[in-house]
Amino acid sequence: MAAITIISEYWQQKEHLVGAVFMLLFTAGVIFVLAAFRRKQKRCSAETEGIVAGYDTRISTDSETGDSEVYAPIFEYWYDGRLCRSTSRYYSGKQNYDIGQKVTIYINPDKPEEFLDYARERKMLLLMVAVLAGIALCGGTALFS
Repeated sequence: MAAITIISEYWQQKEHLVGAVFMLLFTAGVIFVLAAFRRKQKRCSAETEGIVAGYDTRISTDSETGDSEVYAPIFEYWYDGRLCRSTSRYYSGKQNYDIGQKVTIYINPDKPEEFLDYARERKMLLLMVAVLAGIALCGGTALFS
């Protein structure tokens, strides 16, 4: 009975509940991100070689550093006898590929415009999990105090 009282008092403290909520959100976020990646991985099953044809350039506005250019590679590749041209959905502050560089990509046979660039997507996946972990740690520390 004493153990139940201690546990009950522990969870009645606001910071422990907040910590638990952050940890649950972290877990849900990681599961969501990984599930989305796995679904895309299943859809994009046809391997092909793409060529970096150029970059889509946008202006990113940051209150601290001001405006800066960000880049997303544009890939050209052949599938089912037709030339496809698709832009990555991930923008970066630098051009990660050389124009004309050959890159192995995986495309969705049902929708050839959708593709998966494993090297880039894995980095983004790790970044998203790291951000989620950082957020969880901010709130999760209260769980163990």
